[in-house]
Amino acid sequence: MKIVVISGSYRKNSQSHKVANWILERSKTTIAEVEVKPVDIKWLDIVLDPEEFWAGKSEAAKDMKKIYDSLEDVDGFVVVTPEWGGGVPPALRQFILMSGTSFSHKPVLAVGVSATPVGGIRPVDELKHVSKNTRLVIIPDSVVIPQVETVFNKLEVDPSNEHEKYTADRLDYSLKVLEQYAEALSGVRTSGVIDYKEFPFGM
Repeated sequence: MKIVVISGSYRKNSQSHKVANWILERSKTTIAEVEVKPVDIKWLDIVLDPEEFWAGKSEAAKDMKKIYDSLEDVDGFVVVTPEWGGGVPPALRQFILMSGTSFSHKPVLAVGVSATPVGGIRPVDELKHVSKNTRLVIIPDSVVIPQVETVFNKLEVDPSNEHEKYTADRLDYSLKVLEQYAEALSGVRTSGVIDYKEFPFGM
């Protein structure tokens, strides 16, 4: 099984990147026979103009296509997103919206992070609205990590940190749910029912 963990922040040494790395390592012991690889938004030259991307002539457009092509055989995704202005960072949203069939009928575990005690919910909610044409499937067991600076600063969970222990348990559970969705949705993709030619867009 192939899982990609996407860090959605542009900032260097971001909390999203920290959490994404923690999940990447954790998933190796939580999901059976898993191959995990990272995608870090801050290293990508995101094409903001769809026509430039569709033309496929610029170097940035060619690089993005290579990334999307490499995601075609992936079984599921973890998307870690900070809350920027109450939502998903623009480049992360654009990266998903222009992904073609790379995310189609594949499960996504959405993880929202925030430095505040109450943040992280809105970007998870926003990710649910990019599924019309991408056809990605946000699993119900999303994870929100408020006060993210206080958790996952080491791979080992601190049993005295109740916030960290609870969040780690939730992530372990959600990763196992993601695994089950990945196995189930593989049958959808290979069923022969999916018709991108006749129905390329959602309604």
